[in-house]
Amino acid sequence: MIRALILGTALTIATPALAAPDLGALYGRWQIDLARTEMNRFGPGKPQIVRSPTFTFVFAREGDHAVNHVYAQWPQPAPSRSMTMKADGKRQPCQVPTGCQTWGGNAAEQGYEYHALAPRLLMRVFYDKGEPAEYTTYAVSEDGQTFTMIAWSAATPYWQNRQVFTRQK
Repeated sequence: MIRALILGTALTIATPALAAPDLGALYGRWQIDLARTEMNRFGPGKPQIVRSPTFTFVFAREGDHAVNHVYAQWPQPAPSRSMTMKADGKRQPCQVPTGCQTWGGNAAEQGYEYHALAPRLLMRVFYDKGEPAEYTTYAVSEDGQTFTMIAWSAATPYWQNRQVFTRQK
């Protein structure tokens, strides 16, 4: 499964994007479902990222692109961080002062790009110091009610975080 996903990702990255697709399936508010989420990106016995039961993404259209507003807890007055999303395969610089990666880091050394693999499937590649550091898939179910993110480190693709979200009104 992972091999097929990595191969598909490599082929997509190697293929130039013709146009940025509509990310409409993602637009809206999504809250984490901890019962269906498994955080294991760093492997067994290692400290894992702990999410609040109200951890939320809000994907919104802003001009010719989308923005992912991340809320460590919902509600809160402002997002914990926000990231521009253009599924055009072009690398974007990190504009989050504390770093775009969940664990922080030097924002000046980080970047990311999005690739559309299918109408409800995106791939994000994070870069640190110019090298791929993390791969993440974004998938929305056919009925539009479930959103799943699977993330893994470039160094340890056999350990993944699987985060499942449900659409909120």
